[in-house]
Amino acid sequence: MAKMLLEKAGVKYKWVDAEENVELTTQMGVKKAPTLLVPEDGEVRVFENASNIKGYIESKK
Repeated sequence: MAKMLLEKAGVKYKWVDAEENVELTTQMGVKKAPTLLVPEDGEVRVFENASNIKGYIESKK
């Protein structure tokens, strides 16, 4: 669902499979799926679950 929301909104993203990239997801503190990491102003904002991702997308309109 999160992928569909991002694509529909035209948000560019990189999909990372957590099971195939355990080191990266651990490093980034990802504990839930789906999780959207957004680099902004030298920091990384974290949006966990589809409803929070949807809220992020809507805030960018």
